[in-house]
Amino acid sequence: MPGRAYIAPPVPHRPRLATVLVALVTSAAPAAGTAPLLAGCLPGGNVAAHVASTPTYEPRDQAKCGVAKSAAHPLIVEWPSADRATLEAKAQSGVVAVRYVGCEMEVIHRCRLPGKYVYTAITPKHDTVHIRDLDELYANMPVGAPKLEGKIEHGAKLDVSMTVVGRYEAERTTFSPDQLEGEDCSRATHVVSGMTTGAFELSASASAGVSGEVRVMGAGGGGRSSDERETLERDGHEDKCEAGARGNGPPDGCGAVLRLDVVPLEAPKPKAPPASLSGDVAGGAASPGGLSASLPPGEIAAGLYGEGNLRVTAFCAERTTVLTPEDGLRVFLDGKSDAEKSLKPNVVTTMGTQTVNHRTVPMMVQEVTDVGFVVPPGPHHLLIRAPDCEPVDSDIMVSATHAKNVTVDMAVSNGSLQGPTGAPAGFAWLLGGYGMTMPKQLMFKPTVTDVDGVGDSSGSGTKLGGAGLLGFTYEHRYFTFGFLYGVGSGSFSGHVTDKNAPAGENPGPFPFSGSSFQNMIELRAGVRLPLRYVALMAGSGVGGSMWIDSYSVDTSKASSGSIAATNLEGGIDFTWDLPLWAAIDIKPTCDFGFQVGAAYNVQPTNMDGNNIMVHAGLLWQPAPACSRTASFSISP
Repeated sequence: MPGRAYIAPPVPHRPRLATVLVALVTSAAPAAGTAPLLAGCLPGGNVAAHVASTPTYEPRDQAKCGVAKSAAHPLIVEWPSADRATLEAKAQSGVVAVRYVGCEMEVIHRCRLPGKYVYTAITPKHDTVHIRDLDELYANMPVGAPKLEGKIEHGAKLDVSMTVVGRYEAERTTFSPDQLEGEDCSRATHVVSGMTTGAFELSASASAGVSGEVRVMGAGGGGRSSDERETLERDGHEDKCEAGARGNGPPDGCGAVLRLDVVPLEAPKPKAPPASLSGDVAGGAASPGGLSASLPPGEIAAGLYGEGNLRVTAFCAERTTVLTPEDGLRVFLDGKSDAEKSLKPNVVTTMGTQTVNHRTVPMMVQEVTDVGFVVPPGPHHLLIRAPDCEPVDSDIMVSATHAKNVTVDMAVSNGSLQGPTGAPAGFAWLLGGYGMTMPKQLMFKPTVTDVDGVGDSSGSGTKLGGAGLLGFTYEHRYFTFGFLYGVGSGSFSGHVTDKNAPAGENPGPFPFSGSSFQNMIELRAGVRLPLRYVALMAGSGVGGSMWIDSYSVDTSKASSGSIAATNLEGGIDFTWDLPLWAAIDIKPTCDFGFQVGAAYNVQPTNMDGNNIMVHAGLLWQPAPACSRTASFSISP
């Protein structure tokens, strides 16, 4: 993972018992015939393999990288190049905050600290770190340890050759949580206070093979091995480290970060409290255990720097989740013109579910519970504001030892957002019916001469169809988006004529009747104007219909040839249109009402097929802001 590495300090070396045992038995055995006996005593029966391998030390109930406590000066040459580059780039813009828990270190990207690093050049110095077993491997290079385990277990040794040319040091050596700025600062535990720079090479010297005879009890033997050297990681060039410092930084080609100095984030150290301080600051109730007696005026308990000693839970209008600064929440103290800077939104994590590939799987869900602020303990006048909401103010007493929780449901101040239609929760259902004029191209087939009530194809009359309508809409203040699905039918009648009838056959006209079954879908979007109990809407969209047609011709006065010539066979027709629509919501109650609307459907490919549609139906649209009452509470 970019920006993350795992670090642990060196661990005291233990004797390699297997190697010592083999050496003692080999030197003390006088008879060569016992060599097979020794080989049989070792797993695998291969003496050379066990001479070249290093036993793994795995303490019970703890990870390998957690054998020792975290180091304050970890070596980071084992970090992947991308992670080292991320750290170096972050350090150029300011002091770096990290999360350093156990063996795990992660650079916090969205967190800033005041100050910068100052570079100090030194006379180039050379150093080498040797790693001989898994303990030292995991203590110094836990990120690269898994891929290097095999080398260590087969007799390899790792060496880190370093050339040190200077150090970056922060302008200050102590840091407190209230100095952090950024979204992820609550995760930070330490600050990088210094960085050692230069060049390095990480290499492995592996024993390529061990062969020959092993003497047991003086019975003779011999062996031979060959060494191979492999470079695993390198950053910087040693030959460029002899050049002088470049401005305020290390020489070009010799600026890799080798080692870090980290210091923990600490709350400001309390001064000796006055003898009169025995309860909450400014006369509040005494805290459990008399904790406030150990805090000086103006200071708060260290644990409150992470979540805040003032925590605000605010709701307004259609919002069913907690308002945050991103939503426009502003908190003011004591008449100041500038809003207090929030620490962070506090969240609670619960177990939920999510559907993945048609399967329900568990997942962790985070929900904002409140917004935390760090403010001076004592009496304050609190003012809370949010867009389109009535401000709320009150006198409060903020404690130094525990959080003061303020919960407020703010009244809506914008008149257009009040009432049942003002600020709906969003989604709504519509159930009703529709009526539509039937497109002429469905009725006037090539052999149709007239349609009852319409006349010929140029007539001004029309036929109506329609039936049930189901709608699903999203309405939010001044915007609406909807989906309509309708199922209906229509019928018509008229006359058909065979204009190409041969001589001797009756060309008609013959009476006929027809019907069409419709499936309609429309997507609509538009603007919305809420007026307390009524909401006006208008917009456009795109729609389409599938028509299933059937016809019946009166055959009493026609020959079979002329009936076939009329060519009135059932089938499926498709039309699409661009609806220009308008609608009105009328809601006498907070959640229920009805909607009526009309649309002129333009068919770009056949303007003669333009038609009109009207609809009406019952509307279910929850509006929490309509039924909620303003409230304000403080605890404890």
